[in-house]
Amino acid sequence: MSKALLISRKTKIKLAQKKYKNPSAENIDKFKQYNTLYKTMIRKAKIDYYQMKFSEYSKDIKNTWKTIRELIGSKSTFSELPNIFVSEGKIYTKERDIANGFNDFFVNIGPKLANEIPSSEKHFSTYLKNPTHQDFIFANVTHQSVLECLSRLKSKKSAGNDKISTSLLKEIMPSVLNPIVHLSNLSLKTGYIPDHYKQAKVIPIYKSLDKEDFTNYRPISLLSTFSKLLEKIVAKQMFQFLNKFKILYEHQYGFRPKHDTTQPILQLLDKIYEGLNSEDQKYSVGIFLDLKKAFDTVHHETLLQKLNHYGFRNVTNLWFRNYLCNRTQYVTIGNEVSDINSILCGVPQGSVLGPILFLLYINDLPNATNLYTTLFADDTGFLISSTNIKLLEKQANTELSKAFEWFKANKLTLNVAKTKYIVFRSPKMRFDQNTFDIKINNISLERIGNNCKDTYFKFVGVRLDEFLNWNQHVKHISLKISSANFVLNQAKKLLPLNIRMLIYNSLVKSHLEYGILAWGNAKSKEINKISIIQKRIIRTLSNSKYNAHTDPIYSCLKILKFEDILQYNSITFMYKYTNSILPDSFTNMFGEINQRSRNIRTDKIRYKTLCTYPKAFLPKYWNSLNMNLKYSSSIKVFQSNAKFNMIEAYKSFTCRKSNCYSCKKP
Repeated sequence: MSKALLISRKTKIKLAQKKYKNPSAENIDKFKQYNTLYKTMIRKAKIDYYQMKFSEYSKDIKNTWKTIRELIGSKSTFSELPNIFVSEGKIYTKERDIANGFNDFFVNIGPKLANEIPSSEKHFSTYLKNPTHQDFIFANVTHQSVLECLSRLKSKKSAGNDKISTSLLKEIMPSVLNPIVHLSNLSLKTGYIPDHYKQAKVIPIYKSLDKEDFTNYRPISLLSTFSKLLEKIVAKQMFQFLNKFKILYEHQYGFRPKHDTTQPILQLLDKIYEGLNSEDQKYSVGIFLDLKKAFDTVHHETLLQKLNHYGFRNVTNLWFRNYLCNRTQYVTIGNEVSDINSILCGVPQGSVLGPILFLLYINDLPNATNLYTTLFADDTGFLISSTNIKLLEKQANTELSKAFEWFKANKLTLNVAKTKYIVFRSPKMRFDQNTFDIKINNISLERIGNNCKDTYFKFVGVRLDEFLNWNQHVKHISLKISSANFVLNQAKKLLPLNIRMLIYNSLVKSHLEYGILAWGNAKSKEINKISIIQKRIIRTLSNSKYNAHTDPIYSCLKILKFEDILQYNSITFMYKYTNSILPDSFTNMFGEINQRSRNIRTDKIRYKTLCTYPKAFLPKYWNSLNMNLKYSSSIKVFQSNAKFNMIEAYKSFTCRKSNCYSCKKP
């Protein structure tokens, strides 16, 4: 508190005391006047303080959000660990004991789960088909390749056990570039990796449920910056090889360049809608698998043999063996550090290569069944369709038993209790839930749907229901963006416009855009709810009256309306499609492209209820664009021009009401 405020506070206290001792009209009036002045001073000081803070953190997003949470009285999502943990009847209270407890749990969970898996009649190699005949060979590491990979490492990431941050390495790189290039080439040629590169500092991150239980935390490995740089170099070369020979499963969308979370949802929906749109409407059963500690339970020897199958042989296989073997880790809790433990299985979470190695480990899962399979890393969705519901049940159970054998052979644990299924159908299609039963290992799976415990399933962040009416997802989005409006309302007078825009982009726009191609064309009754909330938010954002016209505000702030967000994302997707920027799995998803007009032939939609069918509305948005926009030289130019045109349209707004309250001058 400043000196002026302290003096004012003392003056206020004296006037308050004088008022209580002698409550005359004069003393009461003096106190009221000064109290009003004092509150104004406090408010101004608060505004000055937070504006100074936000100015100081203009390029520091972490501290910016810390300040926002401080302002609105919200707790950080990374809450402190409790002082007590209980595991297998043992109580941990000291920080070092808690750190050791975490470390023991993290390194032993993989071997423990593997030992509980019953032996399989089949060997994992049974499912490996079409070995890659071309051998992967490490390319020579150049100065340019090191600098490129270093630039892609995030500077804000925490340092590992060597305490050298990425930002520091970037500063000193001119001095150490030659030794790094030499050591990197030496490592790749010999297959040797220094042991200190393989030691991880592990931070437990809380997920959900009981905070005093080790099982409800995820280990995040902080590795040496030099190790991450070397892994980045290797990862770049690996992806070039994997893409060239198309080794990765076509419908695997996790951790791959040009792939995102929206794509597996669109592919899954396309198959479901295809069945519903057929002349004889088909039922579709979607089965969504849950794996226990998937990354932590990868069997090293199995992975190395799979790498050999996919072309990573000889010295490269030796390098990966060295990468996986003799790995160690320790856990930090506060100022305490655990003992160092050896890692016997799993790939490190937080590493660069860990996700790629996991993709190769699970790459042959689709070979185990005849089910349509879509993957986002370990998030697995199976789909099977038929006009005959009883035949569908039989086929699903048969194929799931095959998949279960694959998991046993590959020493991965399927969490049957959390594996669920949905029978996708139209409301007019008959379905007797009492006679329909899907099982894995003789355990009945939980069904998602009406009259069930759960009415939706969250797959890759999007809530799916049996009729695909998107009610539950729209409700979720509405709640999320309403909470953002609450945040803005709380602090709109203290936050500068750039920070309010940051909150909007982070807490509103991100939710509106996520998976919008799947659910954004839902029934207008549902979508109108979101549009109304969005209007309320931008009025708050701009400090406008509650009934102000919103088109001028959208134009001024350069914010798209929800219906235009849908159109913008739709035409962006179609630009990528027509220019072959999307993954190969989307090739020929839509009709033929007219090479002159760039229009796409739309497929006939038999049933009006299929309004959210991407093939029903995506081509229509694209075909409505003018020729010049379709022929944009790049996607950035296309997006810029498309958004500009939408914003410009808001400027032409004119109120046509003869007696509009919003237009009345105060």
